[in-house]
Amino acid sequence: MLAVLSASVVLNAVDRGLLLLLFLLLVAGAALGLVVVVLRALLRQATDLRTDIEAVI
Repeated sequence: MLAVLSASVVLNAVDRGLLLLLFLLLVAGAALGLVVVVLRALLRQATDLRTDIEAVI
């Protein structure tokens, strides 16, 4: 649905500000997705390290 909306906005773009806003929202969503992926990987790694430390203690 987002692709259809994006195509509609691009093809009928009278106001370039709306096109810029759509692009910025896409970039912000991608950045947020990457941050979530990185934080999940760091949390998994920290959990594994904590388990290893508890085994040593």
